[in-house]
This record gives sequence, C-alpha cells and structure tokens, in this order.
Amino acid sequence: MTILRAALRLQSAQRSCKELSALVGAEPTRCMERGAPVSSRNPDGPVRTLSTWRYESGVEDGTFHDHVTALAPLFDRLAHGVPDDVEYDLVVMAEGRSMGSLFELDVESLAVLHRAKSSITFDVYVEETPPE
Repeated sequence: MTILRAALRLQSAQRSCKELSALVGAEPTRCMERGAPVSSRNPDGPVRTLSTWRYESGVEDGTFHDHVTALAPLFDRLAHGVPDDVEYDLVVMAEGRSMGSLFELDVESLAVLHRAKSSITFDVYVEETPPE
C-alpha cells in the first residue's frame, strides 16, 4: 500500500507568508518566513533565504486524484498568474513498501496542474522492513 500526502507549496525570496497567503486567498497549513533560522535548535545558525508557504490537501487515505481535487481551487487561482518572484509546485510525499507501491497520475489531475503551469515534486520514502 502506498500512503500519499500532498501540498501546494509557494516560495519567494521577496514576499512574506502573509503576502503569499493573499496571492492564494488561503491561510497555509505551515509557513516559514524568509530570514528565520533554518533550525529552531540553532537560532544563531543559517537563516532561510526563501519564504516557504505550504497548504496540505487534508486528504487521508486518498489517491493522487483525491489530493489534486482538494487543492484544485487554489491551483485554479494560480492559473491566472502570479508575480515573477513567486514559484510554486505540488509536493507529493509518498511512503510505500519495497516492491509493492503504485499510484496513478491520472489525466484529469494532470490537466489541473497543467492549467496552473505547476510542476510536481515527489518526495518518496520506502517503508523500512525490520531485520528478521
């Protein structure tokens, strides 16, 4: 079984989380401000060079299509254009079992992303099998 999660991600080197929220017309699930420490455990360490805004689909135990359908209204807003300093994509996080994980990229969902000129970033993990 493959477990999928998905989120719309916006990034900008010039805009704040509040400004990114205004572009999309929604509040993020999580947002990290440009200039904030990369790690809260090391507040004097490196700082973020981009504001990163994430809105999770909220779908549990769903297909790729379910996730894109949940996020489609936000992608439709982005399809009308965003400022040049804002980049966005669909981030798909997948966790599966070795030799047994599939998920379908359906045409309807890809059409939603195509209209919005969005790329897809896959973050894939294989479930670790405990040693016997």
